[in-house]
Amino acid sequence: MKQTQLQKKIRRNSLTIRYDRRTFKFYPDSHTISLTTVSGRLVFPVAHSPLIGKYRGEYTNAHVFIDVKHRKISVMIQVKIPDREVNIQADHEVRVIGIDRGIKNIAVLSNNKFINSAHLKDVKGRYRYNKKKLQHAGTRSAHRKLRELSGRERRFVQDTNHMISMQIVNLPFNVIAIEDLRSARMKKKTNGRRFNH
Repeated sequence: MKQTQLQKKIRRNSLTIRYDRRTFKFYPDSHTISLTTVSGRLVFPVAHSPLIGKYRGEYTNAHVFIDVKHRKISVMIQVKIPDREVNIQADHEVRVIGIDRGIKNIAVLSNNKFINSAHLKDVKGRYRYNKKKLQHAGTRSAHRKLRELSGRERRFVQDTNHMISMQIVNLPFNVIAIEDLRSARMKKKTNGRRFNH
């Protein structure tokens, strides 16, 4: 590599910084967030939606997005909301549906309804093939296209999961029981591959 290339400044249009519970603290009442930086622990003011009051819990991690081009900074905070007891009045019928999540079928419902993941895996397979070709090319335009494909794939998966969850929520049941994915059997790989739905 030439010396002139080493002296060029690396410029980015955007930057993402990840924080966990050890490196950040969110204070919704005072509209501030505390972040660990190279200059030590610093507190910054934040403007958040009034809906944040509905989602109080344990703030586990945060992503800070820095848009250099438009000079904007946004923060996405993940909150773990404690489980709530389901109180159903005596004159209401309790209708429970169970959901089992898997690989071949994204969701299997206790009312014998199967939600297949064939289309999702097919689309993800095409994205995986295209990204592999771009990674092999190694050019600057290929890396830019690779980032675009990764964002497009992520939005597709999020939209698919959202539509599936809406289908389940709109079913005539007032209690939804979901399996505990933290069990040991869910940590095993299937055929050496993992599928993130």
